[in-house]
Amino acid sequence: MMKYVSMILIAILFLVGTYQRNKTWKEPLGLWEDIIKKSPDKARALNGLGLAYCDRGLIDKAIETLNRAVQVDPNHIKAYNNLGITYSKKKLYEKSLEAFKRALKISPGYAKAHNNLGNIYNAMGKYAQAIEEYEVCITTKPDYIQAYNNLGVAYSNKGMFDEAIKVYKNALRLDPYYAECHNNLGAAYYDIKQYDNSIIALNKALAIDPQMVEAYSNLGNVYKDMGKMEEAVGVLQKSLEINPGFDKALTNLANLYKDQGLNKQAIKHYKKAIEADPQDPSLYHNLGTVYNKEKLYKEAIEAYQKALLLKPDFARSHNNLGIAYNAVGKVSEAVRAVEEAIRLDPDYAKAHLNLGILYAKKVKDYHKALFHLKKAIALDPASPNAQKVRGLIEQIEKGSKTP
Repeated sequence: MMKYVSMILIAILFLVGTYQRNKTWKEPLGLWEDIIKKSPDKARALNGLGLAYCDRGLIDKAIETLNRAVQVDPNHIKAYNNLGITYSKKKLYEKSLEAFKRALKISPGYAKAHNNLGNIYNAMGKYAQAIEEYEVCITTKPDYIQAYNNLGVAYSNKGMFDEAIKVYKNALRLDPYYAECHNNLGAAYYDIKQYDNSIIALNKALAIDPQMVEAYSNLGNVYKDMGKMEEAVGVLQKSLEINPGFDKALTNLANLYKDQGLNKQAIKHYKKAIEADPQDPSLYHNLGTVYNKEKLYKEAIEAYQKALLLKPDFARSHNNLGIAYNAVGKVSEAVRAVEEAIRLDPDYAKAHLNLGILYAKKVKDYHKALFHLKKAIALDPASPNAQKVRGLIEQIEKGSKTP
C-alpha cells in the first residue's frame, strides 16, 4: 500500500435517491409531506418521505421518519434497508447493522441488505464479515455486479489482492463498462506492483468515465511509484481541474511534492487538503513534517498538536512533535512527547534513537541515553544512522560524556 494514502477504492452502497427509488419516489417532497398529513400511518408513504429527507441531506428527519415507517409496519424490509443506509450517513454503524439485520430476519434472501450489510462491515474494518455477506449476496443473486465489486474491495482491504483481481474480473465479465470496477482493478494491480496492468485498467475506467477523479488520482500514484513525476503531476492536476476540492488528489499531490523536496508546494497543497478534509490526522502530521524540514518549528508544533487532537495514539506525531519542541529549546516537552511515542509503540526505533540523543545531549542522563540508543540499534541494526549511534554509545561507555 502507499506510504501516505491508499489507492482509492470505490464501494457501492445502495445510495438513497440513486438505486433505492421506486416509482412513487419521483414525487416532490411537499407531496409526500401532504400525503403523510392526510394518512400519517401509511408505511409506504413514510418510507418515501424518509427517502426524500435523506436525499436532501435532512438525515435526522429521515431517521425519525423511517423509524416511524417500521413502527407502523414492522415487516417493511425496504424501510429497514433505507434506515440502515441513512444511519450509515452519520456513521452510526451499529444502528446501521441492526437495521439491515432486521430486514434480513424478515427476508433472508434480500440481496440488497446483504450487500449493504457487507459495506458497513467493510467501513468498520471487519473485512472477513464483509466478505461473508457479499458472498451470500452473490449466491442469492449471481448477476449482482455491485456485490462482486464490493467483494473485491473487501479482499483488497484485507490485503488479498490476487483474490480481489479475480473478483473484479468476474464483475467485468458481467459488465465490461463498469468504470468503478476498472478503477478498483487498477488499484489492486498497483498494490502488487503490476504497474503496466494498473495503468491499462485505470485508463479503461477513464475511457468509460472521463470525469472519474478517483482514477486520475490513482493513476498519479502509479506514475509516482514508477518515477514518472511529470506524468504523476499531470494526472493529479487533471483530477483537480474536474474537482478542485478533491481531498485525495490534493493529498497525493502534496505527498509527491514533499517527496521531491518541493516543500512550499507541499505546504500549499496540504493546507488545501485539510480544507477539504479537516478530520484527517495524517494531513496535519505530514504538514508538520514539511514545516520541520523548513525549520518552521512553531508551525510544525501546531500541526502535530492538531493531528494528536484527532488521533491521540498517533505515535509518529508524538515523536515528531518532540523533534520540533527540541528545536525551539523546549527540552522537557520534547522528552515527554517522545516518551509518549514509545509508550504507544515500544518497538519504535526512531523514537528510541531520538530519546537517547535527547538524554545524552540535553538532559545528560547517560544511563537512560544508553538504554534507548542500544534499543534503537537492536530494533533497527541496518539503520543509516547505526554507525553514528554505535559511536555515541562507545563514547558514553568510555566516559566521554560529550558525543
